[in-house]
Amino acid sequence: MLMLYFLLAFVGSLFASAFGLSIGCIITPILLFAGLSYATAVDATLAAIFFTSLTGLLQNKRQIKVAVEPVWLIAISGSITALIGDYFIRQHVPDIYLKLIYAVFMFLSVDILKYLKKKNSYAETNKNNIDYKSYFFSYIFAGAISGLSASLLSVGATFIIVPYLMLFNNYGLKLAVKTTMITMIPISFFSLTYEIFTNTLNYSVASIVACGAILGTFLGLVVLRYIDTLVILRVNIYIYFVVGFSMIIQILISLV
Repeated sequence: MLMLYFLLAFVGSLFASAFGLSIGCIITPILLFAGLSYATAVDATLAAIFFTSLTGLLQNKRQIKVAVEPVWLIAISGSITALIGDYFIRQHVPDIYLKLIYAVFMFLSVDILKYLKKKNSYAETNKNNIDYKSYFFSYIFAGAISGLSASLLSVGATFIIVPYLMLFNNYGLKLAVKTTMITMIPISFFSLTYEIFTNTLNYSVASIVACGAILGTFLGLVVLRYIDTLVILRVNIYIYFVVGFSMIIQILISLV
């Protein structure tokens, strides 16, 4: 089964990184359909997000040019709410409610991305043309929401921060993706602290999923450089809808 998890993580992360998708929104549903529990699937995905974000940063450190202020604000606020979500919420909320929230967030992201596509808000923006100081509290709020969603749903980067930065902070799509890649390193780590310190993390599954995801992300990021931004946006819309629908199916299966 571990080899199956490796292959699923590899294929899922390859597709996700190639089209600028949140790795969590691909890997988590796949692992759930493969038979893993919600907690194990989320934990394994968070481990994958941590290592793939770190790998992506090291792989593209010369190409990733983002402002420091937004990264720090999103990362700090996101890490704090990730701790809160992991310690005080996820351990006490039934999985079926978390899956429902997952589906709702997916469908909400579809509507937001459709709006951005209609308004042509995906066009790339030079980081020097953004007034970062005027968005101070906006970055804190984006980080707070992404930290909670990461700890509870194993998603938060492309799924939450990217549409938010594009909608409210005048970011282009690829600049938003580069910014979130860095912020998810600490956010995903702090989303796993409860499991690490209480020794409830399934290290065998988490490590094999992370290895598959690292390899898939390495190849996917190479492909991403050659895909048009509008194509990325369209694929995001379709995939988020499919994933949201798959979560509804997961809920119905658990009720039967």
